[in-house]
Amino acid sequence: MKMSQKIQVRVIIRIRPSNWPKSDLSTDSTPPKTCVHQLSAKSLEIVNWRNVEETLKYEFDAVHNSTASQEDIYKSSVSSVLKEVLNGQNASIFAYGPTGAGKTYTILGTDTQPGIIPQAVSDLFAQMKEESEKSPTLKYDAYISYLEIYQEKVFDLLEPKAQDLPIRQDKHNIIIPNLAEKEIVNIEQFKTLFEPASKNRMVAATKLNSRSSRSHTILLIKVVKKEQSAPYRTLTGKMYLIDLAGSENNKRTGNKGVRLKESGCINTSLFVLGQVVDALNKNKPRIPYRDSKLTRLLQDSLGGNSHTCMITNISPEDRSYKDTYTTLNLAAKSKTVINKPFKTEIYEKSNSQTTKRKLSAQEGPVCLKKRKPNDKELGHEKTSLEDQRPVSQVQPAKFLSPFLRKQRHFQEDMTAKLLSLEEKLLKLQDRGTSPGVVTSSLHKDLIDDIQKSRNDMEWMVKQNNEIKTRRGESSILEGEESQVKDKWKEDKIHFMKAVQTQILSDEKENVPQRVFQPDPNQQAKHNLSVLNLLNSGSIKELRSLQSVGLKRAKLIDNWRQMYGAFQSINDLINIPGMTFKIVETIKRNNLVSF
Repeated sequence: MKMSQKIQVRVIIRIRPSNWPKSDLSTDSTPPKTCVHQLSAKSLEIVNWRNVEETLKYEFDAVHNSTASQEDIYKSSVSSVLKEVLNGQNASIFAYGPTGAGKTYTILGTDTQPGIIPQAVSDLFAQMKEESEKSPTLKYDAYISYLEIYQEKVFDLLEPKAQDLPIRQDKHNIIIPNLAEKEIVNIEQFKTLFEPASKNRMVAATKLNSRSSRSHTILLIKVVKKEQSAPYRTLTGKMYLIDLAGSENNKRTGNKGVRLKESGCINTSLFVLGQVVDALNKNKPRIPYRDSKLTRLLQDSLGGNSHTCMITNISPEDRSYKDTYTTLNLAAKSKTVINKPFKTEIYEKSNSQTTKRKLSAQEGPVCLKKRKPNDKELGHEKTSLEDQRPVSQVQPAKFLSPFLRKQRHFQEDMTAKLLSLEEKLLKLQDRGTSPGVVTSSLHKDLIDDIQKSRNDMEWMVKQNNEIKTRRGESSILEGEESQVKDKWKEDKIHFMKAVQTQILSDEKENVPQRVFQPDPNQQAKHNLSVLNLLNSGSIKELRSLQSVGLKRAKLIDNWRQMYGAFQSINDLINIPGMTFKIVETIKRNNLVSF
């Protein structure tokens, strides 16, 4: 599998047998009508509730009718991904559907008809044994963890604790601190641990199911594959087997009290699951994984790094039409979700240096595991008292000695190179274009850039000196009056003009002084333009005035349409809603003087 290849979530439909005449909902002796019909091994149809004469067709990876066995479901959903788990990748299998549709039966099964979990564990040990026999240098270790999500809290089922467990995330994985992890060596030991833990799960009776699951359960099986010969590779694969609680209609189940609260938490988490699927299909920037504990733990399974298979359980009865319809819609959306599985490998070398690699499918980037060098590698090898030498005489390690030698003279070498480069550039600049001297285009461009930078610097210094000279002058002589006026014209000062006055000093000497006063002509011209804007400007143009927003612009526009143009800006006070304070603010912010 190439690095850029992506994998879609596989969706399998299982139609459970009709529960007539065992249904507790009706005492009618007639069999219930069916709303779902299988068309082929991969498609089915359901009645369109908008038009009963039409049907809606769905296509999935596989469709199993009521006659399908537990082994058929297992082969089409799990058996194909076991080899990926043994090869260091993750896999996730979960059962989804409304309450009473047969999810727990599909996952657990019975003693005579085992479900997904017992078949997967048995097959896993068989494949590990087969590969170990083919390659004696391989060693396998298997571990299990078992948890449930009850009322949005995570509880350990292997080792029940008084407190619920938090959910954390490191750089790559979702983790649950303090979750029990037990090593298993065969299927018998697994059953010894799993069966008592399954009894810790919350179940209760409802009108639709005598043993209705009140929580979501997740069984984690971790397989560690070690090569005991070069290159000493270790692969870690994880398999998540998930039994989701079913969505419930409280009117049909008759939930009250605690059952009603449990149902609310279950429906909320499944609703968030649907939101996550929609967000992934629409490529939204935020995926609401954190809105529910369930979707938080399914983060790797939906849009993550797992091979995921969704076993959708539905009921064929016509009375379950609404639940079946919504379930099939979510299953169809989940089929388009894309996952990107990768392989986790650790290479352990003989010198205890480890390299951890996370590979997408088969290849990927290499990440070195951080490690502190020992004294021998740093060149500080310890010696006996009889063979002690000064520290300066201790030879560094072979792989570090070239770097240490370069580092020792790095500063001197760089200084010498820079001085040599500067000297060559100066020589090239002095030579110019004299005969017999061949200068490359690169050198010419470099010399031109240096000369241009120098010219720009000289110009900036000259301009700076002129500015300092202007600021340092305390007065302007009468003979310079015409020159200063011309300069003010060039600067295009609109609203201020210079007026020469005589200021009497303490020595009673008349010293000419230049002061600034508003230019009445420019001031009147600007104020007239503001008045014209009030009389003829559009609403958008009126909003360009300071302190005039959309609401005030509309008031001004309505007033002038009814009563004509404004004679002066003070006429704004006549507009209802325009107070004296508002008008003064508009005048102060838009007129030069008022």
